[in-house]
Amino acid sequence: AVIASAQQCASNAVAQGGHTAIPGEGRINISLAQAAALGVATSGKTPAEIASALAADGANGIPLWKSYALGLDPSDPDSKPKAAIAVSGGKVELSLVGIDVNASSGATVTYKVYRFGDLADIADAEPVGGDRAASETAELEKSDRRMFYRLEINVKGY
Repeated sequence: AVIASAQQCASNAVAQGGHTAIPGEGRINISLAQAAALGVATSGKTPAEIASALAADGANGIPLWKSYALGLDPSDPDSKPKAAIAVSGGKVELSLVGIDVNASSGATVTYKVYRFGDLADIADAEPVGGDRAASETAELEKSDRRMFYRLEINVKGY
């Protein structure tokens, strides 16, 4: 999973990004040339060795195969998903930016929104709705008090 966060403050909005990698499993469609472009040595390597190398973190702190599925540049430390937030009328709109899901990878990319009122309560964040497609905007009712939002991105192989 990859994490992005956003904050709603009265009538204005601030977005900030962050991440954490959580080990996962799954298959991904990737050619030897695409693996090599990610910096994974493929010549003379077994499929298990290549898969192990694809599970290593890139300079952006995200496993290479997840960066590939998310359309990120793993050699760029700043190439990470980010959360965007906008306040429109009585709605807070949250979305993912900075990714370009690689459909040919076969991976499924979704995200969940978590809401909490105090940064000290981040461990107790409550989910708001279920899984959303990476391209979907989450529309939530605006709160009268300051709210923080965490977007948890899930990348799953097939």
